Amino acid sequence: MAYEVVTRHFRTDAEARWSVFLDALEVPYLYAPRRFVTAAGEAFAPSFWLPEDRIWLVLSSDGRPGWWEAFVQTVGAAGPGKEEGLLRNATAVREEWHGSPLFVPTCKRPEAAYHGCSRAGSEDLVTPGGEVLTWLRCQGCGRFVCSAYGQEPPCGCPEGADDDPRLDEAAHWATQQAVGTADAAPGTASASFHLNMITPVGARAAEPCEDGCRSLGNALRDELPAWVHHDLDPRLNTTCVQCPHPICDACGSRPATDAGERCLHCAPVPALSKTRARQVLNDLAGQAGSAAGLPAREINTLLNRARRLRNRAQFTLYDLAEALTLAEAWAADPATIPRPASATPLTEEELDDLEADALRPLLNSLAARLSGKTRMPIAHVQVKLNELMGVHQRGEADGEALREAVGQAQLWNSDPMALRMYVEGVEGVEPDDLPPVMSTRVLRTRVTCSLCTDTIAAGETAGRLHIPQSWKGPRLGPLCGHCLRDRRTKPRPVDLVLRLFHGVLATGWAQLNAREAEGLLQLLPREAPPGLVSGLEPAYCDALVVLHRAVDSGSAKELLSFLHARAVAEVLHAGALSDTVARSGEVLAAVVQHFAEWDDPALLNPGGYRFQYEWREDMLRQTPGPTLLSRRPRRVFV
Repeated sequence: MAYEVVTRHFRTDAEARWSVFLDALEVPYLYAPRRFVTAAGEAFAPSFWLPEDRIWLVLSSDGRPGWWEAFVQTVGAAGPGKEEGLLRNATAVREEWHGSPLFVPTCKRPEAAYHGCSRAGSEDLVTPGGEVLTWLRCQGCGRFVCSAYGQEPPCGCPEGADDDPRLDEAAHWATQQAVGTADAAPGTASASFHLNMITPVGARAAEPCEDGCRSLGNALRDELPAWVHHDLDPRLNTTCVQCPHPICDACGSRPATDAGERCLHCAPVPALSKTRARQVLNDLAGQAGSAAGLPAREINTLLNRARRLRNRAQFTLYDLAEALTLAEAWAADPATIPRPASATPLTEEELDDLEADALRPLLNSLAARLSGKTRMPIAHVQVKLNELMGVHQRGEADGEALREAVGQAQLWNSDPMALRMYVEGVEGVEPDDLPPVMSTRVLRTRVTCSLCTDTIAAGETAGRLHIPQSWKGPRLGPLCGHCLRDRRTKPRPVDLVLRLFHGVLATGWAQLNAREAEGLLQLLPREAPPGLVSGLEPAYCDALVVLHRAVDSGSAKELLSFLHARAVAEVLHAGALSDTVARSGEVLAAVVQHFAEWDDPALLNPGGYRFQYEWREDMLRQTPGPTLLSRRPRRVFV
C-alpha cells in the first residue's frame, strides 16, 4: 500500500479536531456526507456519520440548532414521521442514513479543549432523550464505542465496555494538532479550517459521482441488442462510465480505490496524523524486522537513511508517507530490505583484522539484532555478552574477548536456540560426562585456562562448555583442549584435586566417576601416612573404601564428604605429588590451606550464613594470604 499527504477541509476548528480524535481511535467516519433541507428551506449537513455504529455526531457551540428536532424525527430510530417541522421530502431519506443522533456541545475556546471542556468527549455526547454517553472500549471486540457505563455496548459483545488510556492519548493528540485556517471565501460567512493528513493513495481521489456511479456494462446493455449482452466482459460491470474509478463491491453505486474494494462510504479509511503515523511506522518496522530476522531499531535506521535524515524528529508528513510506503513493502517482501554490513557474518580472519574500536560497535549491532530475533530485552543480551567476556562493563574487555563475543553473537544470530541453551543450560548430562562444547576458536594471543590455569598459547584452540540446567553457579571461561574434552575420561592429578575442592565448595560433597577414582587410588598410598593431621586417619581409610567401591562397580555416584576430601588432599600434599608436579603442588597447597581454615574457622562464623557454600565462598575471599584458588572463580562446574 502506498501513502500520500492530503488536505482535509472543515467548517469549524472543533470538527477538525474531532476528526483527529476519531482517526486516532480508528473509528470509521464520513464528514458531512449528506445535505438535508428543513420545511422552512434551511439547509444543513451534520458533522459526522459513523457507519459502523450508525451514529450521527452533531457538533454545535450555540446549543441545539433549530433543525435538531426535525432531523431527529427523520433519521432517528422512529423513522420518518408526518409532524409539522419535518425535513422536506423526509420519506425520501434512504434507510442507510437512519441512525442515532448525538448532540455534541463544543467549547467556545478550542484552545482549552478541542470539542468541549471534558476529557475525550466523555460527558459531551447527549442523546435526544437527554442521556449522556461516553467513549469506551469494548472488552470483547476491542472497538471504541459510544455507550454508558454498565450498559451493553452497541456492538453487542457480552464482555461489556470500559475506559481505556488510549482515549486520553487520542484527546491529547486532537488538542495539540495544528489546524490551518483560511480567510472566508467571497459570499461565505465563515473561515475554512484544514488539516494535512496521511492516507492510502487514492483514498481521497475516489470522490462519489454527482449522480451516482453507473457501470459501463449497464450502459452498453442499454445501447446494444439483447442477443449480444451475454458476450460482454463481466469486468465491465465494475467500471464506472462517469468517473475513472472501479465501482464499490458492496453498494455498487459509488467509486472505490481498486477493483473488488469498497467505497469510502461503505469502508471509511482513518487518516494518520503525524504522531499516529510515527506509531504506525514503528509497528511496521517491527513487522519487517521480524520477517527479516532483524531488530526494529535497524529497520528504523534504514528508513531514516532512505529519507537521508538522522532521526525521526526531522521527518515531515511527506517523509513519513514515503517511509510508511517503504516499510509496508519491506514487511511484504523482506528480501527487498537492504542488508546492513553487520548482517554478513565475518570470518575468523576478518575478525583478526579488526581492533577493539571497530569490534565494540559491531558487537552492539549484533546484540540489537539478537534481541529482535529472540524477543529478549537488549539489556539482557548485553549482560550475557559481558558475562561471556568475563567483564562487568564493555570498556573492560580486550580485543581477544571482544572477538570471542562477536563470534559467539554471530553464531547465536544464525541459531537463536543456541542462546537459549547458553542461558538455560543443557538437559540430560550424565554425572560422569561433560556437557556439549559451546564454541571453539584459535587464539590470537595466549590466555589462561579457566579451570586448570595452564597457559593456552597463541595458535592453540580454546573453547567453552555449556552448563547443565541443574547448575546455578558461575560459568567457566575459556578452557584448554584437555579440560574441554578429556578431564573426566583421562584425568590428570590437578584435575582430581580440583574435582575434590570445587565439589566440596559447591555442595559439601565431591562426586567422582570410576576413572577418576582409579586415577586417585594410583596416587594414594594404601595406608594413612604417619604425618597425617590427627583425627583424619579414619576419614582417610573410609575414603579409600569409597574409591575402591567406585572402581569395582563402575558407578559415577560415589561421594566423598568434606572430611574424606580433606584427608585425601593432606595425603597427596605430604607425598611425592607436590614435588614432581609443580602445578599440582601449588594447587594442593591452596586446597590444604582452605580445608584447614574451613575445618577450624577463625575468620568467619558459619552460623550467620543461610547456606554452607556461602560461608565457604566468603572464607575463600577473605583468606589471609591470597592463594591460587583465591584468584580463581568459585563454585565452577568441574
